[in-house]
Amino acid sequence: MPDDPTRPGAGGGESAQNPVTLREYLEKFIDLRTERFDADFDKMDERFKRVEDRFTAMQRAVDKFEEAQRERDLKGNEFRKSLEDQANRSFTKPEAEALERALGDRIGAVDKSFGDRIAALEKYQFGVQGHSEGEAGARTDRFRSIGLLVTIGFFALAIVQLILHFLPTKP
Repeated sequence: MPDDPTRPGAGGGESAQNPVTLREYLEKFIDLRTERFDADFDKMDERFKRVEDRFTAMQRAVDKFEEAQRERDLKGNEFRKSLEDQANRSFTKPEAEALERALGDRIGAVDKSFGDRIAALEKYQFGVQGHSEGEAGARTDRFRSIGLLVTIGFFALAIVQLILHFLPTKP
């Protein structure tokens, strides 16, 4: 059995002639236990520091994640807002159909108006100048052709406006 320095009269270079007193024994026992306690406490302190370092690293990781999540949420909100703005700027199929009908009605009204004016002018010219009926018919066809071209021009302009309305604008 190895020598236990805490036992009276054992190890430590002491002989049987120099017995250890109880006081010395207890002081040595307390000193050894204190050293062991200090060593154990230092080990626990090191472990605690490692745990604390791990916790600090995890907290930094959580903070970084939360910041990245906030940035992602902001980008998602911007994207949703962009889609909402786009939806507010465009119009629906029923609105487009109503606009098309309104433009068709306006073009029809303009065509009728031009036709009536051309007929009135023809009547006036025919009555004033006394031209033959054949010349008046040719002139009427020419005026109708002009009226038709004007109507087609208005219709093309309406289509161009409709296309330009649907094109996205850069913010």
